Amino acid sequence: IKLELPEKTMVERLQQKAEALQKTEAAYIEVISLGEGEWGMAALHEIGKLYQDFANALLTSPIPPRLKGQQIAIYEAGLQDRAYPLLDKAAEAMEQCLAKAYELGIYNQYSASAASLLAELRPKEYPPLAERIDQAEHLSQALYSSNFIAR
Repeated sequence: IKLELPEKTMVERLQQKAEALQKTEAAYIEVISLGEGEWGMAALHEIGKLYQDFANALLTSPIPPRLKGQQIAIYEAGLQDRAYPLLDKAAEAMEQCLAKAYELGIYNQYSASAASLLAELRPKEYPPLAERIDQAEHLSQALYSSNFIAR
């Protein structure tokens, strides 16, 4: 559900988007209640993505053209105030996904994605998992030759 102007349309779509989020989250919670680890992790991951996508939709929604100057800054601040709780919910779901992954000893695309998204949402608490390799200062000769004798 794309948020578009005019404002009346945007308000209607925001309401539709919120209702769709609640229904979809309820369906994922039913999956979690089944008690199957990998599917539960997938559901937690998708709940987090729901909230993250909703927050991103708010933050990137069009600004009403009637707003000027300082009004735009106030409008954007209001959007951020509404988006941050959604991003917190997204992070909570991703944390639960990772906690379940650690508990069950499962590493899959959902746990990897959850770790990656947490590195974006809460970088101080969850640094990126990518291994960093320093650049070598001194390199050996690129070409060597050797004679091998087959026995």
